Amino acid sequence: MSSELPKYYDNLLSLLRGEIDYYQSDEDFAFGTGQLIRYLLKQSESNNKNHSMLEPFLQKLGNFNIFITQINRALKTYGHKIKMNHYIFDKMMSNTTSYKLEDDKLLKDLETIIISGYFAKSAISQILNEREVKNISQ
Repeated sequence: MSSELPKYYDNLLSLLRGEIDYYQSDEDFAFGTGQLIRYLLKQSESNNKNHSMLEPFLQKLGNFNIFITQINRALKTYGHKIKMNHYIFDKMMSNTTSYKLEDDKLLKDLETIIISGYFAKSAISQILNEREVKNISQ
């Protein structure tokens, strides 16, 4: 059995590079949202950061709007650490908070992909590294 992780990761990179404008599927949304949650939580100044910080998001998977509200709450908590000109973050946040699931999908059905995105290599870091290398070589 093969992993879907490379596909989700590549689709997110395409979004963040500007090759596509929006999430292309519920699965891409779920993966990108997991990455977004991790990025937001990494902004915490707590000396005791751990993965239990993910739990409030997972508890909200039963209701899409409440889940998005939890993401907005994290932005209110950690937004002061994110610069206004952070285009990559802006793109992820706007795509996540404006997304609507396909008619028959439940957010709970996407939990595994959200968790996969949360624990996967950071696409934001990948894009920032690419830009840094491009700027150095110019």
